[in-house]
Amino acid sequence: MFNNSEVWMLRKTCAQTGIMLILSLFLSSPLPGQEMVTVPAGTRLVVFPTSTLNSGKNKSGDRFSVILAADLAADGVLVARRGDKIFGTIVESKKAGRVVRKAGMILELNDIVINDQMHPIVCHPLDLTGEKTGELKKVAVKGAIGNVIGGAAQAKRMAGIGMAVAIITPGKQIEILEQALIEFYLSAPVTLPALDEPFVVDAAQVAADYLRSVGQNMKALSSYSWTSQLDIKKDGKLKSSKRMLVHFDDKGKPVREPIGVQKEKKKKRGIRGAIQKKKKGEIQKLAEQIGNAIQAYAFMKPDMTQFLFQRGELCYSDKQTIQVQGIDILQPGDWIAIWLDIATQHPVRLTFKTILEDGEGLQAEIEYGKMPDGPFYPARAELFLPGKKITASLVNSDFSGGSR
Repeated sequence: MFNNSEVWMLRKTCAQTGIMLILSLFLSSPLPGQEMVTVPAGTRLVVFPTSTLNSGKNKSGDRFSVILAADLAADGVLVARRGDKIFGTIVESKKAGRVVRKAGMILELNDIVINDQMHPIVCHPLDLTGEKTGELKKVAVKGAIGNVIGGAAQAKRMAGIGMAVAIITPGKQIEILEQALIEFYLSAPVTLPALDEPFVVDAAQVAADYLRSVGQNMKALSSYSWTSQLDIKKDGKLKSSKRMLVHFDDKGKPVREPIGVQKEKKKKRGIRGAIQKKKKGEIQKLAEQIGNAIQAYAFMKPDMTQFLFQRGELCYSDKQTIQVQGIDILQPGDWIAIWLDIATQHPVRLTFKTILEDGEGLQAEIEYGKMPDGPFYPARAELFLPGKKITASLVNSDFSGGSR
C-alpha cells in the first residue's frame, strides 16, 4: 500500500503518460466481495475549503483540502458521505500587481478519502480570473470549463458560480473563503466502493409525502409562539443582534415583534449622514433578498418540490434519512440538498446556495428540531455571504402554545 506522498508522485507521473484511469483502478482496488460503483463523468461535487485560498498568498503547486457538503451517490447508491475530505492542487496562482493586472487561480481536485482509503479522481479545473471595472468587483469562471462539460449554457452557469464563491480583496487578489461552497465536476468516471445498498424509491411519492407532512406541520406550528435570535457578523465582528417574538396571525402568516429596545446608531448630518442612510438602505435591501431566498427554498412551492425530487439524485444518507439534492431548481446556478426522516418524511437538514439579485452568492444551512407533541421547526440556520464576508445565525427557542 502506498503512502500519500507516493500516491501523489504516481498520480503526477501517470497523468503525464496518459494512464490516470489505470492508476485509479489500481489504487482503489476493492476488498473481496465488495460492490463497486462507477460515478460518471460530469457528476458534480459540492465542497467547501478547509482554509481560505488567496492568489496573493498561495502559490502554484500548493496543496489544499475541501470537504464534501453533501453525500455523493451514483444510481441511488451511496459512495461518499457528507464530511469526507478531498485533496486538491493549485495548478496556477497569479498575483495581481503592476506586471500582472488581473489575478488568477486554477484549482483542481485529485484524491478523495473514503473510509481512510484514498481514491484518485479527475476533475475539471476551476479557472478563476479576477476583473475590475469601475466600482464593480467580480470574479469570472472561464467559459472553457463549461464548454467541455456541457456547452455554453453550462459555461454561463459556472461563471455565475464563480462570482458567488470568490471575491476580489482590496489588493485585487482572488480569495475563496473557508466554508464557501464550490462546485467541481468529474471530467472522467471514477469507480468507488458502494457504501450502502441500491436505493429504489418512487420519487414522486416521496415528494408527495414530504409536501403533505410540511402542510400538516404548518397547521400545527401556527398555534405556537417562540423567540428568535438573529446575530449578524462581518469579518468576524458582531454588527447586529436582534431578539424577536414570532407568532402567526389569523391568516397563518408569521409576525415578528422586537423584544426589548432595539438600539440604532445616532443619525449623522451632511455627507456622512447621506452615506449612513445609503448603507442602511443597502442593508435593508440585502436583508429583504436574504429573507426572500430563505422563504423560497425552505418553503418551496409544490411544483418546484416535485421538480427537485424528479430531477435530483436520491440516496440513503444513513439508515434513518434520505437525501435528495438537485441543481438549477429555482434559478440557474443554484443547488439544494434536503435530508428527510425515512419514517415521517420530515426534514432533518436543508442546505442550499444561490445567487441574489445583485450577483452576491448566498449559502445557508438549516437544522430542524422536533417538539415532544409532534411539530418540527427550523431550530437553527447559518447563513453566509462570501462576497461581503457576512455571516449570520438564527436560533429559534422558547416555544409556547400548542393545540387550541
